Amino acid sequence: MIGRYGQIVKIVPLMAAVDITTTATNSNAVDLARCHRATFIVPFGNVTATSTDQNVVVTVLASSVVTSGTGTAIAFNYRLSGAVGTDTWGATTAATTTGFSTTPALFLNSTLLIDVDPAIARAAVTNLNGRYIRIVITPNAGATHTIVGVLAELEPRYAQTSMESAS
Repeated sequence: MIGRYGQIVKIVPLMAAVDITTTATNSNAVDLARCHRATFIVPFGNVTATSTDQNVVVTVLASSVVTSGTGTAIAFNYRLSGAVGTDTWGATTAATTTGFSTTPALFLNSTLLIDVDPAIARAAVTNLNGRYIRIVITPNAGATHTIVGVLAELEPRYAQTSMESAS
């Protein structure tokens, strides 16, 4: 039997796992022009801060250009996993344009799934041109570690063995 690796969904690495400490960091962008849906997979490792009330904020930007750091914040849905090695997930929750924010302890060794509706991304930018989306992770100034990476899982309109570039 031949596998369907990459034919049904396309996995795109957008940010290698790195300790961003206190720096607001943009992932690379993905192009939604030929996608039915996009899910970001955001695995967190060690996330600590000098105080338990110093939150990490995750937002999604839509833009008509690929340029990093530009865009309009959009609403999205998310789920946060339990600890590594468990099969527990929080409820699907809606986030506004201000993003999702929680304490470092809840992000510690967990995975955040973010589902983005391409129609919302397109509508957020003038002339329905919000085809590029990216994740922005903003640790509080008191963060001592924020180890995180970002992957995108894209569902293309037309499955194929050799996917078109997503960025």
